[in-house]
Amino acid sequence: MKRKYLYVLVSLIFISCDDQLDLNPIGLIAQDEFYQNAEDANAAIVAAYNSMLSFHTAGGRPTGVDMWGDIQSSDAEPHPDGVAWNQIYQYTLQPDNGEIRNQWFQIYEGIFRCNIALERIPLIEMDYELKERLLKEAFFIRGWWNLRLAKIFGDAPLVTKTLAIDELYIPKSNREEIFFPSGKRS
Repeated sequence: MKRKYLYVLVSLIFISCDDQLDLNPIGLIAQDEFYQNAEDANAAIVAAYNSMLSFHTAGGRPTGVDMWGDIQSSDAEPHPDGVAWNQIYQYTLQPDNGEIRNQWFQIYEGIFRCNIALERIPLIEMDYELKERLLKEAFFIRGWWNLRLAKIFGDAPLVTKTLAIDELYIPKSNREEIFFPSGKRS
């Protein structure tokens, strides 16, 4: 009887290893399959803009509200229970402040979205004027994120391209380099 169960178990293992289990994920596009046409290029820029809309979160949900400027002035006061925002409001930041950590990650996510668009859109065969407009928008959004990075954190890593895993540990750039990455002041 035990032998019979063993045969059934072994046969199930071999039968279950079927190509039917190798399905493509629904709702995801592989990076290599993206950036094929003008529609993909436009979607990449929309994703970069989206990073600007969701830069503040409430319990992990994007609110689209920029608290950073107002909370640091007399325009707004944080709720007494908002410890992280009270630290920002009172300029008494602690290393474990979650809003600071969230802002850091969201800035670099926005920069990443712009950098990958700036690298991949030029390779797409599409209308020249549309391509140029989308690239200029990507440069603008990346500049907007760099401005926030320099204003909030001062010296920080300046990232102007997508990075491989072995390139992630880059030195800080000074605030002036982040404000003017090309070295030119107008």
